[in-house]
Amino acid sequence: MQRSLLLLATALVVQGPSAASARKLQVTTDDRDSQSFPWDLPEGLSQSPDLPLDEEPLARTVSGFQPEGVHLTQWTTDSVLVSWQTGEPLLGGAASPAPPPHDPAAVPSVVRWGTKRGELKQRTEGDAGVVYTYTYGQDHGNATYHSPILHHVILSGLRPGTPYFYSVGCEEHGWSEVLAFSTLRPAFPLRLGFVGDVGQTANSSATLAKLTSSKPDAVVVVGDFTYADDHPPAGGTPHWGTMFATEQRRWDAWARLTQPLLARLPLVSCRGNHEIEQLLEAQNATSTAANARYPYPQDPARIATQPNIGAWFLDQQGTAVAGGAHGQARFKNESSFDSLGYYSLDLAPGVHIVSLNSYLPWGRESQQYRWLQADLAAVDRQKTPWLIVLFHAAGYHSYAGHYKEADTFMALLEPLFYRYQVDLVYSGHVHAYERTFPVYRYRRDDCGPVYTLIGDGGNVEGLYKDFIDAQPQPAFCADSALYQLPVYQPISGKDPVITLQDGYFCPNRQPDWSAYREPTFGHGVLEIQNATHAAWEWHRTLDSGAEGGVDRVTISKTPEGACAAAALRADADVMSGGTRRGLDATALRGRPSLLTSLHRLLSAVYTWL
Repeated sequence: MQRSLLLLATALVVQGPSAASARKLQVTTDDRDSQSFPWDLPEGLSQSPDLPLDEEPLARTVSGFQPEGVHLTQWTTDSVLVSWQTGEPLLGGAASPAPPPHDPAAVPSVVRWGTKRGELKQRTEGDAGVVYTYTYGQDHGNATYHSPILHHVILSGLRPGTPYFYSVGCEEHGWSEVLAFSTLRPAFPLRLGFVGDVGQTANSSATLAKLTSSKPDAVVVVGDFTYADDHPPAGGTPHWGTMFATEQRRWDAWARLTQPLLARLPLVSCRGNHEIEQLLEAQNATSTAANARYPYPQDPARIATQPNIGAWFLDQQGTAVAGGAHGQARFKNESSFDSLGYYSLDLAPGVHIVSLNSYLPWGRESQQYRWLQADLAAVDRQKTPWLIVLFHAAGYHSYAGHYKEADTFMALLEPLFYRYQVDLVYSGHVHAYERTFPVYRYRRDDCGPVYTLIGDGGNVEGLYKDFIDAQPQPAFCADSALYQLPVYQPISGKDPVITLQDGYFCPNRQPDWSAYREPTFGHGVLEIQNATHAAWEWHRTLDSGAEGGVDRVTISKTPEGACAAAALRADADVMSGGTRRGLDATALRGRPSLLTSLHRLLSAVYTWL
């Protein structure tokens, strides 16, 4: 009787996909499974400086308004966005003000294309390009940066599994070389290359070359593209933190660095903390460069390149505090601000990717949370068996750096992943590699997703070598009151959710849910073979050869209905507002409704039964 009552209440309270469609994930390793261990890498292989801006592959090699930095973005199942830049950036400072910005209407945005290299008979012209301006105040020497003209053109009506050739530019200013890409096939297999926290060092370049040799069909970048905010602006001076003053020329350079890869393979991505670049002089605008250069198909009918106006979701603490530093930005996480920073995308065949932004409002009253819940519920798992989620701040990892930084985010969103049977979650932020077993609430659970940390692309900040269970542990392991989140990571409420694993804030050994971890630069390849099987490989950058990988696993799904009971548990966790993940109830705002209280009671009865 009690069990029937709970089933009825669940059906009434939470609408979602049929529990009969739920499958367990099984992860098996092949005979080449390697032992996880920390690498004692020589200097240079664990950290290297950014490459010089005036030398290849970062240096500008064109003149005038000739096109450069060409890259593709997967837009819809039958369209791609073609992007490039023209013109030099225009710089200025207190002693020498910047000239006026380029006129984007003066240089047409044209793509010539076709299915034969020598016959580019089709011509698509986009609207006028985009120019954005960064202007820093007196503290930065009045530094000003006007971007090159940024061009974006959508090629639509493309046939699946078809090679296309194209060239960008215009008659007056010249054309790029003829480039080529292939649209995704209409049937399995689908091969995706994953990399995160890339940067523009020698290690970055080596990782991108290794990724290219893996021959993926598309490239997934899980945030932190350029690390432009690790450098002061040209003509300016360094400032506190890495959010408020950045070297925008590093964005120009990163497009040149990645053109050999992204001009022929479409990009799928999510934003990271190094894309925030909060601009105090422009209403606390965030993601100005990222949105203008790598726009998202949040609304595939338009190309939205404007920044997120931080004044709507950030409370800025004035312009100066003791010590001369700018005040930190407090986050209004329940903001209804409808931001540009998240989207979903169907990749033929049978794959749905959700790209979230863990640095824009994600509280239960936010647009992002409501959108996510609706998007996951709308996926037909019979037609779309694979569900993949991307976000930057790693939900599961066992490194000391950025430890538990995403716990409050996960307290709210992890029940949704579990409820709608997300298969795979990819993140970055921690500069290392780690793969979990299927997991939920810090316990191994075959109905939970496999989480993969792939933040080891090669950036200037170097690898995170220390595991959280290594001795000596950080001081906050003994006293969680010492634990602090960085200013860029939003939370719901004033305090982060504090979670325990086996009764401890920090484990004293590799957690049971952690399958493989290694602090080495690398990339991953996911080959989705059919509706029930996929293969994952992680490749070290420093290893020679392109074949194979260090961490190789097969991911398979059991027959339908294996996780029907898990959906009931997830429903209760969704209704609880995330507090079941940890000890701190600050993720909830206000008193629970009567319906929520009833659901919690029935869930407890079900658990007892």
